[in-house]
Amino acid sequence: MERDDASLVLDIRDACNRILAKTNRMTLRQFEGDEDVQDIVYRQFGKIGEAANNLSEEFLDRYRHVKWGKIVSLRNRVVHDYSELDLSRIWRIIREEVPQLLKNLEDA
Repeated sequence: MERDDASLVLDIRDACNRILAKTNRMTLRQFEGDEDVQDIVYRQFGKIGEAANNLSEEFLDRYRHVKWGKIVSLRNRVVHDYSELDLSRIWRIIREEVPQLLKNLEDA
């Protein structure tokens, strides 16, 4: 069953908010030491990438300033190459890119 863009964007927003809620009081060092939180974050990145991969071409064109390819690529890495992930890079994405994605989708 195909889902519409509005429900996919809601999934993306929900996943972003869950990532931020689980990590907002953590430091990088705490994140590196908490595999349970890492698993939650990876699962949410998977949801974000899966939803992004199913957005319509029209939506992607309207929001072309969002790096959709990188979002889907990150999903593929957390799903398939999780043992090779650089936690400091993941932390930077959590702190910088997840809030930016939420901001970019405010009016979606």
